[in-house]
Amino acid sequence: MEVYAVNLVDPSIFPPAAVISDPGSFINILLRFVYLIAGIIAFGLFVGGGLTMIAGANSSDSSKLEKGKHAITYAIIGLVVIFGSYFFIQYIEGIFAIKIL
Repeated sequence: MEVYAVNLVDPSIFPPAAVISDPGSFINILLRFVYLIAGIIAFGLFVGGGLTMIAGANSSDSSKLEKGKHAITYAIIGLVVIFGSYFFIQYIEGIFAIKIL
């Protein structure tokens, strides 16, 4: 009986295995991508909200202006949460003397 399985611990087969040696390094890599994606989404919300506000300011319909304001407000709240989580992780690193980021 043949077994078809991949050894994910071998760096020659799965190159990220050389970097991911423990759960902390996996979390480190994962959080970098999460912060990057969250920043891109926040930037998109800023741009989209700004364009919606510009379009709403030119028309008599004030709902577009309000939608733009809400988008920018939610983007700011999201960035505050992102930076708060980053500083919280830095705090946890200091307390437990572990390297996460």
